Amino acid sequence: MYDEVLVRSLRHEDADSVRSLDGRILGPDRSITWTGYIDRFLRLADVEALPEAPWGCFVAEIRGRVVGFLLSELRGGEYGMPRGAWIMAVAVDPKMRRKGIGRKLVDELVTQCRQRRVPELYAALLPGDNEATLFLRGCGLDPSKSLAIYSRTA
Repeated sequence: MYDEVLVRSLRHEDADSVRSLDGRILGPDRSITWTGYIDRFLRLADVEALPEAPWGCFVAEIRGRVVGFLLSELRGGEYGMPRGAWIMAVAVDPKMRRKGIGRKLVDELVTQCRQRRVPELYAALLPGDNEATLFLRGCGLDPSKSLAIYSRTA
């Protein structure tokens, strides 16, 4: 199964497939909010002269059908924050999980980070998200030593 998965850069025409997959996984409440979010990633993909797709955004497909996606963006450098690629979302069709698809998406991001000399890869999780924690650890991510997040109820 792993060998027949094609990971490629996200294209504008993938937007509906990504929204649909996200909605099937997390329900319509969250997928409604994705319209603006995904469109922000895809906005530049409409420009024909753009030399490449938005950096760090991929889909995984099998026989032309999108079965997973990863959206990331470069952040950091501002105010002394560590520079790195931030995984904003990664999802795999529930029927296709445990076949290495998510790992293949993360591996593609790692490859691009190395090519662009992006030093770190980050992902933020909600406490208690054990499934995502296990997935990220399986992809080689560990708790950050360079970043701590604090919060306070207003």
